[in-house]
Amino acid sequence: MLTVSGPQGSFTLAENGLRPRWFLAGGTGLSPLLSMLRRMAEWGDPQPTRLFFGLTYDTEVFAQDELRELADTMPGFRADTVVWRPDPRWPGATGNPVDLAAAEVQMLDESPDVYVCGPPPMIEAAYAALTAAGVPREQIYAERFFTTA
Repeated sequence: MLTVSGPQGSFTLAENGLRPRWFLAGGTGLSPLLSMLRRMAEWGDPQPTRLFFGLTYDTEVFAQDELRELADTMPGFRADTVVWRPDPRWPGATGNPVDLAAAEVQMLDESPDVYVCGPPPMIEAAYAALTAAGVPREQIYAERFFTTA
């Protein structure tokens, strides 16, 4: 006999009208956010959408082709991959996704719904930085993941 159970979480897209949707991913935290983005693309969701994808080293960068494909199918979607400790030749953004999103959210007329998935310190930093930048805490949805040794 095999006992199987499905996902137990509640990390899903909130239906909050046409507010912008922003996604912050740390490393493999990109996986559930890609699922949400694919669903948005499939259903033709019209919200302006941003992804801030952070990695420690540029040698860890992945899923760039898929992000470009999403950008081609989703009007109003932009993905930024940011590297904390890049090689000097890295052509993209440097730093971390939380700081980049917190700086850019201040330029919006309306606070976005923000979906965050990554290690616990990134989640805590996102809550602190985004609420300080004016995003209401109830518009931040988070899924923590934990590393195993």
